[in-house]
Amino acid sequence: MTTPFRLLTALLSLSILTLSACGTDDAATDDAATDDVDADADADADADADADADADAAELRNLIAIGYNDATGENELQLIDVETAETTLLKSFSFDAGWWYPGIISDPDNETIYCVSGSDTLYSLAMDGSSVNAVGALTKNMQAAGIGPDGIIGIGYSNLSGKNVLRTVDSETAEVTDVMSFSFNTGNWQPKVIIDNDAEVIYAASADNTIHRIQIDGSAVDMLGQYEPYVVGELGIDGLIGISETEGSDMYDVVTLDPSTGDTAVLSSFQFNTNGWHGYIVTDRDAGVFYAISDANTLYRFQMDDGSVEEVGTIRDNIQAMGIGGY
Repeated sequence: MTTPFRLLTALLSLSILTLSACGTDDAATDDAATDDVDADADADADADADADADADAAELRNLIAIGYNDATGENELQLIDVETAETTLLKSFSFDAGWWYPGIISDPDNETIYCVSGSDTLYSLAMDGSSVNAVGALTKNMQAAGIGPDGIIGIGYSNLSGKNVLRTVDSETAEVTDVMSFSFNTGNWQPKVIIDNDAEVIYAASADNTIHRIQIDGSAVDMLGQYEPYVVGELGIDGLIGISETEGSDMYDVVTLDPSTGDTAVLSSFQFNTNGWHGYIVTDRDAGVFYAISDANTLYRFQMDDGSVEEVGTIRDNIQAMGIGGY
């Protein structure tokens, strides 16, 4: 955006050139003054628009979750208010197998989440609860997945080759397509993918905490740094961010993790209100925060810049997994 100073300078220069060519009659002077006022108004409008855009970027997204209701015997799609931890029931439904693999693939841009039932059926759910669709059975094994630049992408395993496989999933048919095969340095891994769509790479860790960087197009797999202690992480503002447990105590650390070296830096230390927690985090990168739940179902919010911790409130419903939702 052109700054107000440069915009006014350009308009004033144009006015001077016009006055030199046409003389200095009152009408020309009035026109120049009007142009200056219009430029000021346009600059103010642009500044207001930028401020509105910044405010929108910082607005907190709510969380979307799937839980289970013991009384009805059904799963429930829930909206979690990140300011109060209050839940809103959006939809009750049942998986075809009666159970599922708790884990949500969130696609907030398309207002949809995906999950997989115990019979390997891919489900798509509208975030507003208007629809629950059993897309179809996944045609190949998927161990972990997320949203890439072109839809669902993740890592599975081939019994035939004995290797892991980078795979894409068609969200409309559940057809799985192989991109490339590779092996982790330990042969097995921690089934979780961290996708950086801007860099077009996926981060995954082997059993000994060695980070592997996988190009989304399948062109390369690079073995990077090894981290210690164990970190439950996601993509942060600059590198990875997450929670690690302090060995020998009930304290936890908010840490940043450099995937290239495996180096961690402690931002803050804290305690959950119980000795345990649900063991995963959900990030809202636009707002610079992430969330976690204690074993007492208390929702916590963490600031990515300094690791400060806020206890939001208690989630009253049974939550089995959650992901980032809409505004």
